[in-house]
Amino acid sequence: MPDQPSATAASVSQPVRLALHHVALRSSNPEHLSDFYKRVLGFRHAPRPTASANGRWLELKSANGTFIIQINDANLDPALPKQQKSGHAAVPRLAFSTGSMNEMLRFLDNLQINYSTTSIGTGDSISQILFEDCDGNGIEVNKFVRKNDGGDPQPKPQPPPPNPIDWENPSFYTRLGVIDRSKALQIAIIGGSIGGLATAHALLKIGCFVTVFERGTRDRRRGGGGVAISDASKAVLESLSVFSASSDSRELLSPMRYQVDYSPSGFILRKGVIPFYSSHWIHLYNKLLDGLPNDCVRFNNEFVDAEDLGKGKGVRFYINDKSEKEGGELQEYESDILVGADGNLSRVRDIVFNSTSEYVRDAGYRSWRGQLDLTNKSELDFVDPLKESYPPHEFHVQLMRHSHAVLFYMPGNICNWQLFINKPNPSPNLIIRKTDVGTKRNKLTKPALPQDLDHLHEFVRAFSPDRTLEKLIIASSKTTVQSLVIDHEPLGSFHNGSNVVLVGDAAHAATPHLTRGSNMAFQDAYWLAKTLVETKGERDGWFERYDLRVDDCNRIMALSKRVGRFRQGLGFDDTSEENMWDFDSMDIDQFELACGDGISGMLIE
Repeated sequence: MPDQPSATAASVSQPVRLALHHVALRSSNPEHLSDFYKRVLGFRHAPRPTASANGRWLELKSANGTFIIQINDANLDPALPKQQKSGHAAVPRLAFSTGSMNEMLRFLDNLQINYSTTSIGTGDSISQILFEDCDGNGIEVNKFVRKNDGGDPQPKPQPPPPNPIDWENPSFYTRLGVIDRSKALQIAIIGGSIGGLATAHALLKIGCFVTVFERGTRDRRRGGGGVAISDASKAVLESLSVFSASSDSRELLSPMRYQVDYSPSGFILRKGVIPFYSSHWIHLYNKLLDGLPNDCVRFNNEFVDAEDLGKGKGVRFYINDKSEKEGGELQEYESDILVGADGNLSRVRDIVFNSTSEYVRDAGYRSWRGQLDLTNKSELDFVDPLKESYPPHEFHVQLMRHSHAVLFYMPGNICNWQLFINKPNPSPNLIIRKTDVGTKRNKLTKPALPQDLDHLHEFVRAFSPDRTLEKLIIASSKTTVQSLVIDHEPLGSFHNGSNVVLVGDAAHAATPHLTRGSNMAFQDAYWLAKTLVETKGERDGWFERYDLRVDDCNRIMALSKRVGRFRQGLGFDDTSEENMWDFDSMDIDQFELACGDGISGMLIE
């Protein structure tokens, strides 16, 4: 007779938080039953979390999420123990997932409910608690356990060797010195985004002569979404006097002190302290631009080519100046140093570092991004519930099936969101030519067309675990853009050994999952100037010292790629199978083991 809760059940602790994982059916002809659910109700095949487990899974995506059915063969091996038959596959049952098996076991013990435990799989496996309800229906509670091929717990990735410089320590970024005026260099910076502008600030600060060549216009309405600025980057901007008073940073930066990771079912996987502020890209860009001399930045000037004249002899480069003449006019310049700050499709990198630089790596998924000003939006019924589900001053990572979303609030009560959606048959190592993603037809980032928005909204209706997130994305349609997610192979050096150096994404284009792109660029800018001061304006040894940035930047690139594929439910190397991670069944240790302590960015435990 199945066990029933005892009379003292009301006095025990609250039930352990569970997520409904699937419903299990049994059939003497599983293939026939599977075909019925596919043909009549629209289910489709879904991968099992462990290849060794019996039975098959079907899934149905709907506006309420994804529903899973497991179909087992009713012709069980008679040699199986009765309890395993009953709990595992002999009867229809409800299957739940949990992040804490120990808590569930203690709870059942308090209720005096009999149960058995088992495990499926010898490598990647599922731990199970099996019991029955008061009418004899089967119930199982699962926790997914990822192990290596040898069956031992997957070792936590080893931390990198100690870096001689703690790049994330704000106290490292003190005010810069000044070089001997007689040794001041003429420096040309290619690229006038925030990384290039910060580099101009740093080099001007130490006494160099600086000109920035930017192919875009001076139109300050150009886009950009939310950015996360670390405590270290805030210290960099203060040391460069970009923030001239505390009021500047209060207007541009909003504290974002916690990061919260949510499972697809909505419960919190982990919450930790982070050293970040939120900001709006365009406001930060304007602040950097306004702080430079009027003649420092030349807009409508597109870099064409460069010729390194030899160590210590400078660089000759060519610019197509479109500021006065339609179609442009080719201009020739010379400088002591050429700095490539022209982004992840860097032409400077293509020309000077010409080994594999014409290629980039496609991450296997796309990014969608938008913002919504929540000020005076009383007509929107989801604003208050949104802030209850995803509170301000926190960085939220919402995991989903095939996807994940990031959400935070910028100064001015603006909500910024980003959603990542897998491409069909995503590959972790797809190499594509820059020319294939840098054309007008196929830009890296472009506004979402009506048909694109239809696809996006259909996706969020099917997979969003929170209706307020779905409503936010739909209400942000006017600001929505889509982007390719790319990075590139790491470089062994950020300079060419002569007169050309790279900063920002031109040196280390990373996927956005650790929110480190802008922060690494600010640190590059500061360190490039500081090392020139330390070498007393002499170029010998300057670039070699600048290369102390390489190992840390390349480590962040690799970790960001790994984190992105983990959050998208994908394998890390040659595995492209979706949904291989059961987030609902993970505890904190498993969550970190899968990707290392840095999985959620820059958490401070």
